[in-house]
Amino acid sequence: MSCYWVAEVVPLAVTSFLPMIALPFLGVLSIKEVAPKYFADTNIVFFNSLMLSLAVEECQLHKRIALKMLTYVGTRPHWLMAGFMIITSFISLWISDTACCALMAPIAYALLEEIMIPKMSSLKDKEPSDDSENGEEKNFPNENTGISYLSWMAFAIPPMIFYMFSSWFIVQLQFLGARHLIGIFRKPTEEEKKEEEITRRAVWKSYDQLGPMTWVSGLSSLIACNLNSLISSLPLFGMQVILSIVVVVMTEFSTNSATASIFIPISFAMAESVGAHPLYFSIPTAIGPSFSFMLPMATPANAIVYETRTIRMIDMVSCGILLNIVCIAITVINMNTWAHWLFSMSTYPEYALRHATNVTMNSSQCF
Repeated sequence: MSCYWVAEVVPLAVTSFLPMIALPFLGVLSIKEVAPKYFADTNIVFFNSLMLSLAVEECQLHKRIALKMLTYVGTRPHWLMAGFMIITSFISLWISDTACCALMAPIAYALLEEIMIPKMSSLKDKEPSDDSENGEEKNFPNENTGISYLSWMAFAIPPMIFYMFSSWFIVQLQFLGARHLIGIFRKPTEEEKKEEEITRRAVWKSYDQLGPMTWVSGLSSLIACNLNSLISSLPLFGMQVILSIVVVVMTEFSTNSATASIFIPISFAMAESVGAHPLYFSIPTAIGPSFSFMLPMATPANAIVYETRTIRMIDMVSCGILLNIVCIAITVINMNTWAHWLFSMSTYPEYALRHATNVTMNSSQCF
């Protein structure tokens, strides 16, 4: 499957459905066992999120939010990019990352076209966690584990700020260079002021065109199963770092939900075996699959941007590696500081003791 993803032997949409045909045909699993995997609870949430995104798209709400926000953040390239990142992060709080990307990418490209057309003419004159809560419910049914919508936001929003800043910094450095970063706060030149004015007009033109607001109604399992025996002798901090790295690497070659569904049960078993708080390993495992920045097949959002042919594979890989490293570091720091206090991870929870026998590694997954 990974070879098909990377080499794009057939369209990605076709590749994603190959297990539905290949596994029953080869006698590995029956169709009744394979088909439900495509409609697991998390996939239904994802499907509902896509329907919500269609409603947002229908009423142009995403465009209104994006363009209105851009009128406040300024029109210099670095601030324009920061504005897009803030808007995208806000919208992705409510809908899936794939749907969010599908909504925001056309706005970005349309705005670039609006900006570049007048620039080209002037030049002629002169010369791109649902799985965690589901895992908690399965392993500790009817228990108050401390994970709720609000507590998850309390955990995730602080590091999200650092994720955004790190992403902004790395992308600026990768594509615009260090000199551009150094000159962010300097006074713009006359030529830059003209370019900013062109951009500002393009933003307002796009916003005005919307009119008045109206209201309408295999390998992964094998690696995961061997992790416990390989790293259980390490300190908890080291185990968390290695687990985070493995999850991030594996999610580059499989879907986010597939990676999380495999590794979250493993993380609970690892936590129980070493006496760690269940959330200490499961939270990084739940959010790690979101850090799939390197390859187009890692997530549909990546594929959407890659299919525009405006970015090369080598650019995604080189920039994605840095983003992965920084996001893993931020997650580990957050887990051992803010999240450690927020979820009282210094003590082993009573609910984990009551359900200790429920958290066992399924040996059949390893074969």
